[in-house]
Amino acid sequence: MTVVVDQTDTTRLTLDAIQAVTAIFVSADTHDWAGLRSRLADRVRLDWTSLSGGEPADLTGDELTEAWRALLSAFDATHHQLGNFLVDHIDAEQARLRFYGTATHVLATPGQEGDDGEHLGAGAQLEDGEEVGQVVAEHVAGHRDGVLA
Repeated sequence: MTVVVDQTDTTRLTLDAIQAVTAIFVSADTHDWAGLRSRLADRVRLDWTSLSGGEPADLTGDELTEAWRALLSAFDATHHQLGNFLVDHIDAEQARLRFYGTATHVLATPGQEGDDGEHLGAGAQLEDGEEVGQVVAEHVAGHRDGVLA
C-alpha cells in the first residue's frame, strides 16, 4: 500500500518536526529534564563532527538527558538558537532535518546579579546594555551537526 502525502500534510509534518526539535533545546535551556527526555527517542544519534571532529555518538535518550543535565546545570543561563531548517526527508513516521544552531552558556561574574528571576532565568528580560555574566562558550554548529532523535 502506498500512502500519498499531499502538500498540506507535508507542511503540517514539517512544522511539527521543527517544533519538536525546537522544544528539545527549549527544554534544555529551561532545565525541564522530564520534558527533554519525553521528546527524545529511545536511541539518539549526536553528530557534532563539523564542530569538534570525532565521530557521531549513539546514546540512549536517558544518557543524553543526564549528560545535558550535568553540563547545562553548571551554567547560570544557556540559550540555544536554531534556524535555517532544511527537511531532507519527512513522512508520517519520521523526519530528517538539518539546521544551524548557536549555543551561549553564561556564568555569572563576581559582583553581578545571579539567577534571581530578574536578570537570568525563566521568563527574565535583559535590559539593553545590561551586563549580567560572562559568555563561557558559544559555538555555531555546522551543516552536518545535530541531534537525530
